[in-house]
Amino acid sequence: MQLSINIDNANFQVLNTLSAVLKSFSDIEFDIKQIDDYSKIEKDIFKCQQELEEERKNGTLKTYKSAEEMCLDILND
Repeated sequence: MQLSINIDNANFQVLNTLSAVLKSFSDIEFDIKQIDDYSKIEKDIFKCQQELEEERKNGTLKTYKSAEEMCLDILND
């Protein structure tokens, strides 16, 4: 029999405890996978994208024609 359990908002203490309990049964094989919630990261990326688009519309977004031009500008600051 195979069983899948999803636990939201688990911390390392929960993972360690669950792992210890499962290890106490010698005939059980298990694999614990940690899945990170990327929704906050995605929201931050979307916000940055909106800010860049706003700067582009306002003409205040600094752009470069080449990586060399960018490096020269950075090194001259």
